[in-house]
Order: sequence, then C-alpha cells, then structure tokens
Amino acid sequence: MSRHRLIVGRDEYDEIFAVGDVHGHLDLLLGAEERMRENSKSGGRKLIIMLGDYIDRGPHSYGVIEHLIAAPPTGFDRICLTGNHEAIMLAFLAGIEGNGAWLDWGGTETVASYGVDPYKYLNMDGTGHTLRTVLNEVLPQSHLDFMGSLPICVSSAPYLFTHAGVVPGKPLADQADEDLFWIREPFLTLGPQLPGLTVVHGHTPSLEPTFAGGRIGIDTGAYKTGRLTVLKIAGETAEII
Repeated sequence: MSRHRLIVGRDEYDEIFAVGDVHGHLDLLLGAEERMRENSKSGGRKLIIMLGDYIDRGPHSYGVIEHLIAAPPTGFDRICLTGNHEAIMLAFLAGIEGNGAWLDWGGTETVASYGVDPYKYLNMDGTGHTLRTVLNEVLPQSHLDFMGSLPICVSSAPYLFTHAGVVPGKPLADQADEDLFWIREPFLTLGPQLPGLTVVHGHTPSLEPTFAGGRIGIDTGAYKTGRLTVLKIAGETAEII
C-alpha cells in the first residue's frame, strides 16, 4: 500500500525547517531543535519537516522515536517522513524475504536501544527468525504505528521534501514510494528534471549540504560527523542554520 503524499500551501507557514538524517542521535536532534528556536524570526506558524532515517547506526533509536511521537517544540508543527531505514526495519519485522540486510545497516544498534541483545538471538538462529519474534514482542505498538504511518513526501511549491529524491523527469504521480526513499543515481547527477521543482532530501551523506541542479541535499552523515543539518526556508530564501 502506498504511503500518504502531503501538500502544504506556502502561505500556511512563515517558515519551514527541514532536518536531515538523525540515525539514532537524540542529542543531535535536540540540538537541532534548539537552533530552530534560536533562528526563527516569525511569530506566525512554523513547520518542521523531518526527512526520515530516525533509527539505526546511532545509540538512541528508541529515544528518537519516542521524542518524535511526542509533541513538537512549542510554536512549531512537525511532519515526519519515512526513510528507507524505517521501511526496511518494518519489512524485517514482517518477515519479508530479503530484508535481513537491515541488521547490517545499523539495525543491531536499534535492537540494542530497545534493551535486546541482538547477537544473543543471532547466535541462536542465524536466520534472524528468533530475533524477529523477540522484537515483535518487545517493540512498543506506538513506535510500530508511527513508523508504519509516515508519509512519503510533502509538496510545498516550489519545493518537494522527500527522503532520497525522485526519478529524473518522471511525474510525481508516477513515482513509486521506493523511488522516493531509495534513489541515488541518476537523481544525484541529473536532479529532478521537473520544471520549477526543487527537491529537498537526505539519504546520501556528504561532508557539506549540497545546492545543485534542482536539489538540496542535507544529509551530512550525523552518525559519523556529529553534524545534523537543518535547512530553513522563509519567503524566497533557503539557508542552512
């Protein structure tokens, strides 16, 4: 089943803040929220758009999800999009074949954040079946519901916010969910190739935010660099804070 695709009118919010891949670092997320509060110049409505990949690799996946389920910072609304890491975790938990790679992509750190020793169960059963059973018993239903209900993108013309990007030249209505949270090339080289559209995305880490060819990439590899990037859009200006 396809995930929701949201539309936000540009006149609905004075400021929009997009946040890159958190990857299990609650401390960096809290720091990013403080920067947003400090840099906001508006007394009007403000929106935070989280670009996905809240879990894996870092030590605080449980805490990040718990935080995002709770109310946003005072004075802000918040929309959380899905990333490929949330999608593959849910696929692993559902027993969908071929998704065991989740554990190698930082999933073991997520498992540990929920108080489960992943290697204890992987040593018992190398297929991951036993670990999957334990996780389905341990994970809070509120966390599963949250990850399962995350929308795939937000359109707020001329911007499209999504986790990974788009297939160049393909109308948004024809893009599959998997395109929007998995793609790298040819999107990174060609950009969206959709007139008048700028895609704000994470997914592919770089040392610095990237402004190029109809796209703004803001995944600066927080789990390695300690830098969780925030993009602020106000009027005609888009800047890193």
